[in-house]
Amino acid sequence: MKQLPAFVLALCALGLTSEAQAGAAKTTYPVADASCSGVAIVRDALYIACERGTRLYRELISGDDLTDRQQYFVGTYGRLRTVEPAPDGGLWLTTTNYGDKDSIPNNSNEKIMHVTLGASVLPAGHVTAARGPAS
Repeated sequence: MKQLPAFVLALCALGLTSEAQAGAAKTTYPVADASCSGVAIVRDALYIACERGTRLYRELISGDDLTDRQQYFVGTYGRLRTVEPAPDGGLWLTTTNYGDKDSIPNNSNEKIMHVTLGASVLPAGHVTAARGPAS
């Protein structure tokens, strides 16, 4: 079987593609620390948002391997739903702490946050914007 890049194998671990399609996953996350729901790649790093684990994982992509696993914002913002690359090289994160209340106007306390990344792709831990419901 052809060797696949590490980030594809990480997607397998998240259940975003099948192992039959991509081979056995090289990395997994404990359920209590994960229930991962979003993934983004910025420069040479893979970022994974987790709901149940209420954290953001970061792993460096090094050839076919993922290295230097770090955890950020553990429990700080609650359940992290989405992580997306921002146009400025940072990340956008969203929360999902209060269930399905978005169908009722102004009945949500979910947040959209911008995270500034350091030059070496390590999150500087600096949330530059956190928005809840419109007032």
